Amino acid sequence: MIYSVRFRTPLPDAILSTQPPGMEWVIEGAGRAAYRFKLVRINRILPRSDLITISIPDATPELIRGYALTTNRRCWRSCATTG
Repeated sequence: MIYSVRFRTPLPDAILSTQPPGMEWVIEGAGRAAYRFKLVRINRILPRSDLITISIPDATPELIRGYALTTNRRCWRSCATTG
């Protein structure tokens, strides 16, 4: 429940209505299984609009193929370790 309210869902309107302009409520850890509300300045990290977007190719299939054991290698490894 705490995780959901801290990171996934907005706080109830009754709590949000008490925020002064430029401030927001956060729930922070206050020890083991203890939490507290804290009023902090709004701090958002926003990407700069003047930067270009660079696409990064997905190399997952190549990585898997490179590290996957072929049938022959698997057989050799199991034979080498068992006998």
